[in-house]
Amino acid sequence: MKFDGEASGLGNGFVHEALIYGSDQEFMDVAFPFVTEGISSDEPTLVAVQGRHVENLRAALGGIPTGVTLYAVEQWYETSARTREKVARWAAEHADRGRLA
Repeated sequence: MKFDGEASGLGNGFVHEALIYGSDQEFMDVAFPFVTEGISSDEPTLVAVQGRHVENLRAALGGIPTGVTLYAVEQWYETSARTREKVARWAAEHADRGRLA
């Protein structure tokens, strides 16, 4: 199941999506096309997910393509305030060009 939202407000054109899934395959069925669409659209793409999903995406992509940022949640999430700051900083560095997951 996928929940689509409106632009997150971090910058014009940025999107933050949430995904509820029941298996690694369900995750990949949505996440892989999301990332490859970002690559084909030349949009920087940020993904912060469980470590095994980082590895699965990296393997499926044949590495980490230019413009894609992958983080394990253990590396990315801190306190709510610090994580919001990280997202805002990443968005500012990639202003007007990005996908968030």
